[in-house]
Amino acid sequence: GGEVSELVYCMADVQVRPIVLNKKIERVPPSPLNPKTLPFECFSAADAETLSPDDFDNHVGAVQQSLSDKTSIGDKLNVLAHIERLCQSPPLCDALAASELSLTLVRIMRRSKSPQLRARVAHVVGLLVRHTSLLSVDLQGGGLVVALTEGVRDREVRVRRPSMAALGELLFYVASQED
Repeated sequence: GGEVSELVYCMADVQVRPIVLNKKIERVPPSPLNPKTLPFECFSAADAETLSPDDFDNHVGAVQQSLSDKTSIGDKLNVLAHIERLCQSPPLCDALAASELSLTLVRIMRRSKSPQLRARVAHVVGLLVRHTSLLSVDLQGGGLVVALTEGVRDREVRVRRPSMAALGELLFYVASQED
């Protein structure tokens, strides 16, 4: 009796591991970032943490503006690489997830025709969900689940994988919340 339970039970079963950027699942190379072509000042996560709340809000507004429909896909990918670097900081993730930028990311994921852009947005959303302590009600109601499930059903595997990882992070977030 006890021998079977020892075989079935494994310490790894009770350890929580991230899905996004988990090297045991998939190696995701860092996105190339060219700070010189960004239409705003490029901050590291550590430098962005030292900004005043107003300065950080202004920076997020500039980042969001640079993701507008008029921006080329290459420039949007560069902006997303900058956001990825900001996502290294949980406090910054909290601020980004609570901002309009998160809704803009969901909108891009749902509307973009570019698989490369949809995949990168799904990856960034996964990082946001993984590192944030609170997802805003606006984001939850803003189509995040729908965008990620659409990404999981995408024809392109490069969109499906980060969408599934982000959806997994979101499901873990939801399951770990208290009523």
